[in-house]
Order: sequence, then structure tokens, then C-alpha cells
Amino acid sequence: MDTGASTTRPLHAPDGAAGTPGEPPRFDRAAFGALLRTRGLGRSLVVRDETGSTNDLAWEALGEGLPDGTTVIVESQPQGRGREGRRWHLAPRRGSRCRCCCTRA
Repeated sequence: MDTGASTTRPLHAPDGAAGTPGEPPRFDRAAFGALLRTRGLGRSLVVRDETGSTNDLAWEALGEGLPDGTTVIVESQPQGRGREGRRWHLAPRRGSRCRCCCTRA
């Protein structure tokens, strides 16, 4: 019988963890790892508080030799670039952006 209760743990640390009490929660690397069910994708993580471009971080990670499946996660992206020159932003710790580096076909 479905009780409506969630059986998954949140991917963010408790409110204010690794920050100031009352702040929105931060990405929890340990919870992410515990929930991961892949062999490669997400096993190597690049986590940043802020970036101008997740795509740029992903290219840098590949350039540094990080493995296929490396995942870039950021909590703030104030100057996001989209298709056709569209601009957008992600306010600090109001969500997460991620980019996965896949080099194998």
C-alpha cells in the first residue's frame, strides 16, 4: 500500500548545512553518491557554488583528464547562456544545474 511517504533521501544537506543557519540547503555529495545507480555517470563529480557556464566547466574537466561520465553540478549560475543567445540565471541554492560529460559513443 502506498502511504505517500518518500523513500528517497534529499540530494541536499539539512537546512543551513555547510552554510549559515536559515539558508537554503547545499548539495549533499554523500546523499548523491548513495542514490547513484550507474557505473560511470556521476561517479566523478565537479561541484561548484557558482559558475558562469556549466559547459565551460565540463570542457575544462575533460581537458584535465577527468573520466567519461564526469558530472558538473553548480548551485548558482548568474549569467547562463542558452541557445540562440538567450540569457538566464539560477539564484544561489534555489536549485542545481548539472552537465554530464559523455565522450564515448
